[in-house]
Amino acid sequence: MQKHKIFLIIGPSGVGKGTAIKRIKETDLNMFYPVSFTTREKRINEVEGETYYFIKKNEFEEKIKNNEFLEYQIVHGTHYYGTDKNSITESLKDSSVLREIDIAGVRDVLQNNSHLPIVTIFITTNNWETLVSRINKRQKMNGKELEQRKQSYQKELEFMEKSNYVVYSEENKIDDLVTSIITIIKQETNA
Repeated sequence: MQKHKIFLIIGPSGVGKGTAIKRIKETDLNMFYPVSFTTREKRINEVEGETYYFIKKNEFEEKIKNNEFLEYQIVHGTHYYGTDKNSITESLKDSSVLREIDIAGVRDVLQNNSHLPIVTIFITTNNWETLVSRINKRQKMNGKELEQRKQSYQKELEFMEKSNYVVYSEENKIDDLVTSIITIIKQETNA
């Protein structure tokens, strides 16, 4: 069993993926947390180089031409998101990787990088209404945006059965979610 692995955290928007990863970063796990590139606008609470690298569309497309991404996607039909390839493959020499990624991205990673030690962890809630409530707490969305998110949600649920692990994110139980993810990481790496 390879000691260092790539743990891909997947699931619908608003399920708590980012919050869980933020809490895991505060632990003593030997993990590398790659930062993605995106062409969307920075939100108020986001920090350049910590949340994402925010770049222009033409810069992103240049990186695509240079094959610099492990995967990249256009999310919700509007913005590019991509995972830097080199930083992840280099980090596997010394540590495991923990990365939030969308369903389309994880499909590309699995299809094009079967040689990499990848473990998928799907986080979900009990229903769509719970997600809508969480999404609206973070950023109010109009009906069209919510409908796009709902369509994404339904497609994402189809991938749940294909994931290595499924973890439920219950309201006000972030500690339980974090503990479940850490347990999986330790089990997989024998840490």
